[in-house]
Amino acid sequence: MTHELVLELTLDVRPGGKSAVVMKSPEGLFLEVVPNRKLVTTDAYTHWTAEAKKQHEAMGFAEGWGLCAKQLEALAKTL
Repeated sequence: MTHELVLELTLDVRPGGKSAVVMKSPEGLFLEVVPNRKLVTTDAYTHWTAEAKKQHEAMGFAEGWGLCAKQLEALAKTL
Protein backbone atom coordinates (compact mmCIF):
# COMPACT_ATOMS: atom_id res chain seq x y z
CA MET A 1 0.00 0.00 0.00
CA THR A 2 1.25 3.49 -0.89
CA HIS A 3 0.54 6.48 1.35
CA GLU A 4 0.57 10.20 0.76
CA LEU A 5 2.96 12.26 2.83
CA VAL A 6 1.74 15.56 4.30
CA LEU A 7 4.55 18.07 3.81
CA GLU A 8 2.81 21.17 5.15
CA LEU A 9 -0.41 21.86 7.02
CA THR A 10 -1.79 25.31 7.78
CA LEU A 11 -5.02 25.72 9.73
CA ASP A 12 -6.79 28.90 10.82
CA VAL A 13 -9.42 27.16 12.95
CA ARG A 14 -12.17 29.76 13.31
CA PRO A 15 -15.29 30.72 11.38
CA GLY A 16 -14.13 31.98 8.01
CA GLY A 17 -10.62 30.62 8.65
CA LYS A 18 -8.62 28.98 5.88
CA SER A 19 -6.82 25.68 5.59
CA ALA A 20 -4.09 24.43 3.28
CA VAL A 21 -2.61 20.95 2.94
CA VAL A 22 0.47 20.19 0.85
CA MET A 23 0.91 16.47 0.13
CA LYS A 24 3.43 14.40 -1.75
CA SER A 25 1.75 11.59 -3.60
CA PRO A 26 2.93 8.93 -6.03
CA GLU A 27 0.24 10.16 -8.43
CA GLY A 28 0.02 13.46 -10.26
CA LEU A 29 2.31 15.40 -12.59
CA PHE A 30 2.56 18.95 -13.91
CA LEU A 31 1.69 18.78 -17.61
CA GLU A 32 2.00 22.49 -18.41
CA VAL A 33 3.41 25.47 -16.49
CA VAL A 34 3.03 29.10 -17.57
CA PRO A 35 4.59 31.22 -14.78
CA ASN A 36 2.04 33.37 -12.92
CA ARG A 37 -0.74 32.27 -15.31
CA LYS A 38 -1.43 28.56 -15.61
CA LEU A 39 -0.81 25.15 -14.07
CA VAL A 40 -2.10 21.97 -15.67
CA THR A 41 -1.78 18.80 -13.58
CA THR A 42 -2.94 15.22 -13.69
CA ASP A 43 -3.85 15.58 -9.99
CA ALA A 44 -4.83 11.91 -9.86
CA TYR A 45 -6.14 10.70 -6.53
CA THR A 46 -6.61 6.97 -6.52
CA HIS A 47 -8.37 4.64 -4.15
CA TRP A 48 -5.85 2.31 -2.57
CA THR A 49 -8.43 -0.38 -1.84
CA ALA A 50 -11.90 -1.35 -3.08
CA GLU A 51 -13.19 -0.66 0.44
CA ALA A 52 -11.81 2.89 0.38
CA LYS A 53 -13.48 3.49 -2.99
CA LYS A 54 -16.83 2.28 -1.63
CA GLN A 55 -16.46 4.54 1.43
CA HIS A 56 -15.78 7.59 -0.74
CA GLU A 57 -18.72 6.78 -2.99
CA ALA A 58 -21.02 6.38 0.03
CA MET A 59 -19.89 9.76 1.39
CA GLY A 60 -20.70 11.53 -1.91
CA PHE A 61 -17.16 12.47 -2.92
CA ALA A 62 -17.90 12.27 -6.66
CA GLU A 63 -20.90 14.57 -6.37
CA GLY A 64 -18.98 16.94 -4.11
CA TRP A 65 -16.03 17.24 -6.48
CA GLY A 66 -18.44 17.73 -9.39
CA LEU A 67 -20.08 20.62 -7.54
CA CYS A 68 -16.67 22.14 -6.74
CA ALA A 69 -15.69 21.95 -10.41
CA LYS A 70 -18.92 23.70 -11.48
CA GLN A 71 -18.42 26.45 -8.90
CA LEU A 72 -14.81 26.94 -9.97
CA GLU A 73 -15.90 27.13 -13.62
CA ALA A 74 -18.50 29.79 -12.75
CA LEU A 75 -15.90 31.79 -10.83
CA ALA A 76 -13.35 31.52 -13.64
CA LYS A 77 -15.91 32.93 -16.11
CA THR A 78 -16.18 36.08 -13.99
CA LEU A 79 -12.46 36.82 -14.11
